[in-house]
Amino acid sequence: MEPRVTKRERKLHLSYELPHRVHCTRLYPVKSSNGSTVIIYGHDRGIRILWRGGRVPREPLEQAQEANGIKSTDIVVVDSDDVKPSATEGLVDTSIDEKEELDPDCPYPSIISEVDVDVGAAVLHLAVPSLPLSIQQSSPLFNSHALVALACSNGQTVVINVPLTPPRDATIRELPQYILESRIDLPQSTTLCRSLAVHVHIAVDDDNAETVHSSCSLLVASVAETLHIAKLPIVTGQLPQESDARMIEHRLEHLGKKVNFHPSSHSSQVLVTDVSGAVRVFDPTATQSTSYRPGSRDSAHPDQTQSQGLGRWTVSFNSAYVRDAHAFPRRKQVLDAAWILSGRAVLMLLEDGEWGIWDVSGSLKGGKGIQDFVLRGYLGSVGTESVPVAQQKKGSSKLAPMTPNTRKAKAEDLFAGPTKVAGVAPNGFISITQSTTRTGQSDESVLMNFGSELYSIPSLQTFWQRSTATTSSGALYSSGLTHLSDINLMGENITSTAQFGANSSSANLGQMNTQRDILVSAEHRLIILQNLRPPTPSRALFQKAVEQPTARDQRMLDAGELDVGGMDRMLDNLANNTNHPRRVGFAH
Repeated sequence: MEPRVTKRERKLHLSYELPHRVHCTRLYPVKSSNGSTVIIYGHDRGIRILWRGGRVPREPLEQAQEANGIKSTDIVVVDSDDVKPSATEGLVDTSIDEKEELDPDCPYPSIISEVDVDVGAAVLHLAVPSLPLSIQQSSPLFNSHALVALACSNGQTVVINVPLTPPRDATIRELPQYILESRIDLPQSTTLCRSLAVHVHIAVDDDNAETVHSSCSLLVASVAETLHIAKLPIVTGQLPQESDARMIEHRLEHLGKKVNFHPSSHSSQVLVTDVSGAVRVFDPTATQSTSYRPGSRDSAHPDQTQSQGLGRWTVSFNSAYVRDAHAFPRRKQVLDAAWILSGRAVLMLLEDGEWGIWDVSGSLKGGKGIQDFVLRGYLGSVGTESVPVAQQKKGSSKLAPMTPNTRKAKAEDLFAGPTKVAGVAPNGFISITQSTTRTGQSDESVLMNFGSELYSIPSLQTFWQRSTATTSSGALYSSGLTHLSDINLMGENITSTAQFGANSSSANLGQMNTQRDILVSAEHRLIILQNLRPPTPSRALFQKAVEQPTARDQRMLDAGELDVGGMDRMLDNLANNTNHPRRVGFAH
C-alpha cells in the first residue's frame, strides 16, 4: 500500500485509498515485537490487518505475493474444510532485518505487511481493550496476541485473537485460517449491534492479593435494544474459550447508541448512551442492595430495571431541552460520551457541537449538581470556547471581548451560512488515549470529531487546570483545544478516528503537550496525519548561551575594544576548531 503524500509545514498528510468501504478502524495499543503498529479496520467482507513501521522481514512481502499470484488488493478466502489447523509458531516471523530506512524529506513508516480475513459478513464495529502497563505485565498473552471483538452485519458478535508479530511470506496465507479457528461466537442478538466495547477486568481479592492475576477476564459489551455483557475468563494466560462465556442482559427503555467501559482494570462499569439524550452508568457486579449516589434524581429505580441477572443502573445524566422544527421540546442528542480523568468524569459531545464534562464521582470542584456540566464549550469556527459553569453568575455579561481573531471568526460565520441539514444530527466521535508523563502521572489525549471537523486536546490535565483556574466569564480562550483543519477527506464522511502512541513519530520526543499522530478512516480511505521533527533539534536551544561569548568577543574585536582575556579566548577557540579555520582581522 502506497499513500498519497502531502507535506504541509511540519506535518505529513498520508492518504491510503482502499478498494472497499471502511466501516470502522482501530489501533491496537500494544506494538508488535518488531516495533510495528497494528491497524485493524472492518469492511464489507471482513477485516484487514495492517502492520505499519518496524523492522522489515528479510524477504520483501511484495515479491512473495507476486510469486504466489496474489495481488495486494486481493482478499484471501480460506475454506476451513480444506485447510488443516497449523501451529502458532509457524505463523510469526522470528528472523527480521534492520529497521526500515526512512526518506529524510518524507519520513513516514510504510505498511510492511497486510492480511485479509473473511468472516462471512460485513464488520460494522470493532473494539480493542485498553491495555495499561500493569495489564501487559500480568500475562504474556497481551504482548503476543491482539484480542479483538467484531460486530457483524448478520447480528453475530465474535472475539478473535491475532498474532501481533507480522507473518512470514511463506505463512501469510495460513494466518487467516488460524485467526478464524480462534474465533469465539457470543450469543446472537435479534437486532444489529449499535456499539461495541472490550475491557480486561482484574478482580481484586482483599484477602489474598497474590490471586489477582488468576482472576483476569475479558468483558465484551454490545448495545442496541438490549445491553449485553459477556464475560470470558482468562486462566493461566490462556485464551478464553467459548464454553466459558457468561452473559448478562438488561433490556433498555430506549435504543442504545454508544457503550464504553470504565478505564480502570479493577472496575467493570459501563457508560451507555441512548437516543433519548441520556447517559447512564451500569455496574454489572452491583446488587440490588447497593445504595444510590445522593443527588442522582434521574437514576434508574430498581423497579424500573428489567434485569435478568446481576447488575444495576447507578447514575444517569440527561441533556438539556431544545425545540425541534415543529416547536416541540426534546432533549439534545448525545453523539458520543467517554470516560476521562481516570474515570472521575465523562466527556460528552452533543448534536449542536456543545461539549461538556460531567462530574460522575463528585470529586471535581465547580459543579453545582449532578445534572450540571463542570466545564463546557462549543465546537465550531468560534468553537474553542470553554466556560466553567460554576463560575458563571446570573446577570453577568456573556459577551466576549472583541479581538482580531474573534472578529474574523464571527465574520466567517456571518457569510458562510449553515453547514448542516436542519433536524439531522452530524456524526460525532470521541477518542481518548491514556499516557504517562515523565513524572509518573497519568494524562490523557482527546480527539473529538464533529461532522467533518476534528478538534484535539493534547493534554487533558493541562487543559483542565487552565480552564478551571480562570475567573473570567464568556472569554474566548482555547487553552489546549486545537482545531485540526489540514485534513483532506476528499468529500467523504468520517467513519472513525484514533490516536497513535506518544512515541509513534520522532516529533514527539522530548516535547510536552504535542499533538499526537492521528488516524482517520473515511468511507474508502485511511488518512494519517503525522508530525515531523522540527528542523532545529531541541538541544539547539541551549547552544545560544554557549556561543554568546564568542560572538561578543568578535564584535569587540571589530570595534577595536577587545582586551587580553578576549584575545586568549579567541586563540583557544581557533586551536580547538582546526577543522573550520577562521580568519581574524586586527584593527589598526
